[in-house]
This record gives sequence, C-alpha cells and structure tokens, in this order.
Amino acid sequence: MKRRDFIKGCAAGLGLVATTCLRMMAAPFLPVDGSNQIFVLIFLRGGCDGLGLVAPASDQVYQDARPPALKVMDRGKEAGLLLDNGLAGEGFRLHPKARALHELYEQGDLAILHACGLPNGTRSHFEAMELIERGLLKKSGRAEGWMARYFNAMAPEGLIPAAATSGNLPAAMQGYGKAASLSKLEDFNLLDFVRKPDLLRKWYGKSDLLGQAATSTLDTIRYVQQELVSPQGRKIMDQEGAYPDEWPGEELSNSLQTLAQMIKLDLGVQIGQVDFDGWDTHEHQQYHFPNRVEALSEAIAAFYNDLHAYHDRLTVLVMSEFGRRLRANRSSGTDHGYGNMMMVLGNKVKGGRMYGHWPGLAPDQLDKGVDLAITTDYRQVLGEILTQRMGLGSVGKVFPEFELGNRLGFLA
Repeated sequence: MKRRDFIKGCAAGLGLVATTCLRMMAAPFLPVDGSNQIFVLIFLRGGCDGLGLVAPASDQVYQDARPPALKVMDRGKEAGLLLDNGLAGEGFRLHPKARALHELYEQGDLAILHACGLPNGTRSHFEAMELIERGLLKKSGRAEGWMARYFNAMAPEGLIPAAATSGNLPAAMQGYGKAASLSKLEDFNLLDFVRKPDLLRKWYGKSDLLGQAATSTLDTIRYVQQELVSPQGRKIMDQEGAYPDEWPGEELSNSLQTLAQMIKLDLGVQIGQVDFDGWDTHEHQQYHFPNRVEALSEAIAAFYNDLHAYHDRLTVLVMSEFGRRLRANRSSGTDHGYGNMMMVLGNKVKGGRMYGHWPGLAPDQLDKGVDLAITTDYRQVLGEILTQRMGLGSVGKVFPEFELGNRLGFLA
C-alpha cells in the first residue's frame, strides 16, 4: 500500500481514529495548563418552542392563543415556575418540567434571554442552522464556521481546543485544524487495523505539513490513552453522576458526560458543542415536549454539578435555530416560528433575571402577525460571551459584517 493510498478518502487523516472525527493537527503537540476558559454550546436542533419553555404566562394573548396542553399556566396546580425579574412587567414562567433549571435560576447561576434569534426571517431548519453555525446573516462563499474563525484568530495551545460529541464535526468548527468530534472518549484511538504507531511515524515522517500533522495526532492519541488509564483518568471515567439515563435524555446525558470527562482530563477544551435534537413538534407536542424539557433540565443540572470545580471557568449557552409560532396548529403542535429564548449558565453570569427587549404578543407586535419578533441578534449574545469570557478582542474576526451593540449585561 502506498502512503497516499492509505489516506485516500480520509479528510486529512480522519481514518486514523476509530469512531471519531478528528482534524489532523499541524500545530506541535503541546501540554495544557488547566487554566483556560471553557464555553459550552448546547444546540437544541429542530426549533425548540421557546414560548413553551419560557412563557409569558400572565399575558392574556398568550393564554388565549394556545390550548391548555401546549401552554404554561399562570395559576393552579399545573402552573409554571415563576421567574423573578422578568421582562416588561410580564409574569414569565418556566415549563413545570424544568425544575432543575428553575433552581439554577433562583440560585443566581442561570440567566434567560428572550426574543432572540437569526434576524433574516427564515423558517427553514437547514438554512437557519447553516447560517447560525457559519456566523452569518445570509449565504456566502465562506466555508468555515464561526468557532473555526475564533480559534484561527486566537491560536490556542492545548490538545483539543474544540470538541463536539456528535457523529460529525459541527459546521461551526469546520475550518479549524484541531477540532475533534467523538461520542465516547474511550474510542479516541487508532483503528483496529492500524496498530503500529511507530511505523506510522516513520511512514509519515516530519518533512512536510502532512507528516507534522500525523505526528501531532499520534502524540495526542498517545497522551489521551495514557491519561485514561492513569489513576486520575480511571477515577474520572468511573464516576457516575446524576445524569438522566432514560429516553429521551440518555443521549444528551452521554454527550454531556463525555464532554465533562474531556474537560476534567485537562485536554485543553475551550469550546465544546453538544446537540440535542427532536424539537420539531408539529404534531402531538403535549406528549413529546414535556419529556424533552425535563431531560434537558436534568441533564444540564447534572453536567453543571459534575463540573463544580470548573465553575469559575465555565459558561454554558443553550439555544435553538428558531422558535415556534404563538398559535397552535390543528395537529396539536406548533409550526416553525421566529424569535426564541436563550439561556446562559455559569457563576460569572448575572443570573436570576431575564435580559433583552420583550416586543409583546399583540397582533401588531408579532412578526408578520404570527411570530414572536426578534429583538436580540443571536450574535450579540455569542459576541458578549466571546469578548467578555473567552478573550476575543473584536467580534468582526468571528462574525463578519456584525458589530456588538450595547451590552445586554448578563455577564459579570
């Protein structure tokens, strides 16, 4: 087999790693100092119903627009969880299944923003997710994601600065050479048919960029595998937290636990992304939505508790590509909407209150008469986190043709 044939079909050496998407790293192998800031993005794919998760429950327009099964009640035994310090004098409430999130809000670690999103009017899942992950407002020829632009601008040290737990590398990380996506840390290893790392080192050598990248990747794999069997690594991998382990939260829990393990092993994670899908509730939302809300709430709380030693360095953002319409449809669901909530978690967050500008739900206040209007560009929220917590100097390096407005003030 020729050297070039071995890597044919592998994106810069992806074939070296089992069940893992890893971009080969041209930068030299570097240890981590365990002091970097950590930003975790939890992406709710499918268009989460933000008016069902964080509801203006005291608004009569809201109460009149939906049947009882698809709205948050403002009184009675089924009432939602009241949020102090809401917006525009409205009595906002969390969905009653979001108890763990409500506890984080009340203890001052969780802030909630509303009427946020991609301000270009699309209600297409594919287009909205693509633009958000590229950090753009409209289609362009740019192929890299916003996370890739951040890392290329910051040039961080460490083994795996960008980590995802999905099967494929998220579009936001595409274009950065030290991004990895894996579902289980134990799978971060050579493929079964490639078990001769010393031979591979000689095969690739260090004379060109590909050889440097291959050597760096082999060094990273060796380091991770050594850490996994070390006393600290075994302890971390054997830990069992209070993550929900039943459907629909099992997959989210596994992803968050894998990311937590990577963080606790000090692999240099600076930005991590976790996806949680299944929010496209066109039909029978009353059955699917509450279960997902509870799973999301419990898994986030477990993840935050798992990383208690990292609270000074950790910021978590929860978002979706768009919200859903104010009024229910005829299939006991809600159709693609526009404005949505975002949630920010961390002990450097000014939690226990809501942020943003609430546009209202009256017919003349809705976007096109049907959707919650967007008053906060999603890039404003990301930009404040990147500049205030992640060391970025100018958001223009990450979000082309966008400038930060007045700070919303949700970060300490």
